[in-house]
Formats: sequence, structure tokens, C-alpha cells
Amino acid sequence: MRNVMITLMAGVMLIVLAGCGESVNQPVVGVVTSEVRIVGRIVPDFNFTTAEGKLTSFSEVKQPISIMAFTSSSGEVCCRLVPALVELASSFRGEPISVSQISVPTSKCPHGPGCTEHCNIKDINLISLCDESRVAWQVYNQPKANTVILVDDKGRIVAVESLDNLNIIATKAERMARDYTEMQETMYKGG
Repeated sequence: MRNVMITLMAGVMLIVLAGCGESVNQPVVGVVTSEVRIVGRIVPDFNFTTAEGKLTSFSEVKQPISIMAFTSSSGEVCCRLVPALVELASSFRGEPISVSQISVPTSKCPHGPGCTEHCNIKDINLISLCDESRVAWQVYNQPKANTVILVDDKGRIVAVESLDNLNIIATKAERMARDYTEMQETMYKGG
């Protein structure tokens, strides 16, 4: 009996001492110190209604390579395009790159008939969406305002930067577009 008691006490001591280390059976508590990494993640498609009232999906209107900027604005303005994005879309004219400004408004979106004309969007590589239901925002891991995400032709996130670092995203997108075009030409030639 005495040996059993000594064995039990030794076991209890080991359990108590082992409790000082990490244990799978205990709650995990900590402080998140950085943003969740989403680079490499494949994102699902999302639907939206055009200013003309047509239901479509983002994959139907975007180019193979997508630059997506999430901005915040009041919902009272039909569109408030970021000049750097407009300029970037213009510079990619004819390339397999689309530039999208996805506004996550603080109130209801006024987009509807006439909005496209009001926004004066002329470049087919520029997509302006209002995400009042926060669907795209959630699909892309709820990015902070003025976050720019680069997505490759397979739907994989390859880079995330601040709008202040748009040049980094643009450079990567140009390189991806060159590679994509070369791959398409090689496939077309049968090589």
C-alpha cells in the first residue's frame, strides 16, 4: 500500500510539474502580433450587380491578373476613385491586368443607373465596386482600408501591400503579365 501511495504521489508531482509546460488539454491564450498571412491563399469568386442591374461575378469581368484595392468611403458618393488606381489601370491598357477599387462604405451604396457615367470610367481595365454587404471584403480576409491585393491567373493571392506601395504591386503585376502572355503564346504555338 505504501508503494502505491508513493507511486501515486510521484505521479501527481509529475503531473503538477508537467503542467508548467504547454499542454494540448489546456486553453490556449495569447496576443496576436501581426496580420494573418493570406499570400498563397486561393480566394473564391464573388457576385455583384452592375450599375445596369445585371448580376455577374468578379471572375467574368476581371482580367487574368487582378490588382484589388480596398478603400473606405462614405456611401453618399457614387464613386470616389483613387487617382493612382485610375492612372495604373490606364497604364495597363491592353495587358492581362485589371485594376479594381472596392469601396467598403460606411453607409449604403448609391450605385445604380447613371453611376458609371458619373464616375467617368472609360478604361475597361478599371473596375469600381461598392461592397456595402462586405462580401468581397470578407472573401479577401477583411483587409484594412487602403490595402492592395495582387491575385494571379489561378486565383491565388501573391502580394499584399498598402496603397502607398502601389508601385511594388504594379511591378509584380507587370512581371506576371509578361510571364502569362509568354505562356499563352507558347500554348498557342503548340510548344
